[in-house]
Amino acid sequence: MKSQFKLIKPAIVPVLDPAFRPPVLANRAFLAEVEASGAGVPFMVAVERDHGRVSRFDTKVFDPRHPRAAANYFYVERLLKFLLWQFGGWKVTIHGPAELVRYLQACYCD
Repeated sequence: MKSQFKLIKPAIVPVLDPAFRPPVLANRAFLAEVEASGAGVPFMVAVERDHGRVSRFDTKVFDPRHPRAAANYFYVERLLKFLLWQFGGWKVTIHGPAELVRYLQACYCD
């Protein structure tokens, strides 16, 4: 699947890595585009870790019928990977479009 996620060139380009594109800029651009489209739908991730502690992250993605919905796949996969790294969890619960849930299951489940 070809990514429809837009990588943004930073205002100050690092001399040692001129091709570097900070993920935070792409995330901001994606969320701004979702908001501007008026076609955002909720996407929530809960990560459970030791002693039953749960961290939750709420965001929005394009409605699956929106022309830019293909960008959702890269966004949610990178988001989940980051949240697992950040929280160090072992169990994930997701609420969002069924297509994205199935995609993440295919990416992360055996």
